[in-house]
Formats: sequence, C-alpha cells, structure tokens
Amino acid sequence: MTGLRDPRRATRVLLASWVADDRFTGMGRWTHEVAAALRADGREVETWFAGHFPSLRGAGRLSVLLGPIALAARAVRERRRFDVLVVHEPSAFWIALLARLSARIPPVIAISGTCMNAGKT
Repeated sequence: MTGLRDPRRATRVLLASWVADDRFTGMGRWTHEVAAALRADGREVETWFAGHFPSLRGAGRLSVLLGPIALAARAVRERRRFDVLVVHEPSAFWIALLARLSARIPPVIAISGTCMNAGKT
C-alpha cells in the first residue's frame, strides 16, 4: 500500500484563490463556506488568498498575472502538506500544468465562479 493515504488520517485540503480574504464577496464567501463545511465533515482545510503572498503587494496590477505563478510555486513547495488542491480557475492553470508534468503534486480541482451559484435562484 505504499503511496496510499492512511485512511485514519483526515483528508488535507487546500482551498486557494487569488482574491481578497473577504467573507462578504463571491469567491471569498464561497471559500470560507466550503472550508467550514469540509471542517465539519472532519477534513483538515487551509485557505490561501492573495494576502498570503506579501511579496506581491507592491506589484499592483501585475499581481493578477504574477499571483497565480507564485501560488503554483508555493503549492509545489508545500505539496506534501495536502491531499487535494481546490483552486479558483483563474489561478489553476499553472498548478494544473505542473500537476500534469509531475505525479508528485496532489490532484487539482479547478473551481469556476459559475459553480458558486449552483442551486441558487
């Protein structure tokens, strides 16, 4: 069973998006709600938002382009800490590409903003 996750250990989930850590806006609210639901189900959850990358604070509008690359680089560095990466789709390209090129990156799930409204009228 080498390489398989120990079923006695909680699934470790990363929720990442290049938006502000704001519980009152679309993606920020969605991230916090999903994190709470996963934690209530016994999962270990960590969230990464744009503010978790202080080196890019001075990049201005370039942070929209550089942020997803920084997020991907950090995900690669910290890949052993997570069983699955759930990434907001504008930031998911670089992580998904790296996952495709390396089997050592956990599975990547790209979440689209349109999914956030599923089931709402």
